[in-house]
Amino acid sequence: MEMKYDTRSITIGLIILLSVISIYMYLTSPIKKNYDLQAIEDTLYKGDRIIHDGGFARGLCTQVNFKDYPELDEKTKEMDYILGGEFPNKHESCLKNARLVKLVYEPDLKQAIAVYRCEYNGVGEELKVSNYQDSCDYTQYLTKWNFPIGKYTQVPIP
Repeated sequence: MEMKYDTRSITIGLIILLSVISIYMYLTSPIKKNYDLQAIEDTLYKGDRIIHDGGFARGLCTQVNFKDYPELDEKTKEMDYILGGEFPNKHESCLKNARLVKLVYEPDLKQAIAVYRCEYNGVGEELKVSNYQDSCDYTQYLTKWNFPIGKYTQVPIP
């Protein structure tokens, strides 16, 4: 008994098999995964560069305006009093020694956000950086306030 193979059925079967293999390879591709990692790496590199180069002090980052937050009104007065009216205090920045305290990645937006902090002599500094629109935001606060990480520093969202 001889088996005959239908070449049309074999061709359709091979096309389906190759399609399934191609889709599987695309979905598990390191290139796709690396795109997400690239956004995180870019954000961390940008944060390190801003800190190392002192970009926050040269006005490259937006300064948080406490007047936009009514709940911080009394805290602003307290900080102005303690720092002698120099808010933000640009003389003793500790940001060169800042550490990464929060890293968030939103895969749907392809956006990574990094928050860096440091504390020195009762004053804390926070820098928030994003890979979206080369944005960064900077603020100072008194360490006794237990300032929530990343709450008042803002970056645009795509």
